Amino acid sequence: MTEKNIPEFKKFINSFVDKVIVYKDHLEVTFKVALSFEQKNNSYSFKTSAKLTHLMKTYRKAAGM
Repeated sequence: MTEKNIPEFKKFINSFVDKVIVYKDHLEVTFKVALSFEQKNNSYSFKTSAKLTHLMKTYRKAAGM
């Protein structure tokens, strides 16, 4: 992951992200999660959402804009 290998990044992201839905004012990301302490190999998903204005402010600061 130290080099700019786009296919490798996509594979890495796809192993943790189930789907991303972008709406007018926010986005929702559904993550894939596997719990290793369980005897069964169950995988779970959880959804989170963020306002686009908040994301833009955060990443503009991080980019020094």
